[in-house]
Amino acid sequence: MKATGLAAMLLALGAVPACTTPLGSITPPSNETLTEPRLANDAVLREILVNDQDAFRAAVIAAQPGDAIILANGEWTDFDLVFEATGTEQNPILLTAQEPGKVILTGQSSLRLGGQFLVVSGLVFRDGYTPLNEVISFRRDSKTLAFNSRVTNTVIENYSNPDRTQRDTWVVM
Repeated sequence: MKATGLAAMLLALGAVPACTTPLGSITPPSNETLTEPRLANDAVLREILVNDQDAFRAAVIAAQPGDAIILANGEWTDFDLVFEATGTEQNPILLTAQEPGKVILTGQSSLRLGGQFLVVSGLVFRDGYTPLNEVISFRRDSKTLAFNSRVTNTVIENYSNPDRTQRDTWVVM
């Protein structure tokens, strides 16, 4: 198997090779057993490339420790990313851009994290604003918080509410 991008990084760190789900929508698992390779601790290592909001939501539902949900390059408009999942310390769940800086979230987009051991990387929020209280929140809601999670290599640029009487909050922990 040829390793590229995230898979190459995982291999360099001594992880097992990841399998890649083809571009397009995935469906959440039903009663069928997952067929991806498993680590000794029963974690799944997959790269799940998604190209629309429905595919993203399905990928989050199906995410297992060690998975990487990859947003396809391009502009994502009015996207409320709700990233609620549970990874482990050894196998966090990743949400990343296909290429850092080439996934642009515009319009009324935001990111809410909930769960444990989540890592978000490579996103750009540009030329928009959030209708919620914050652009990036380390809580899905008041009852679902994010623990042991981080957002890295992410840009918030020209992302302010056009109604200057409204307060802008970019990141809340």
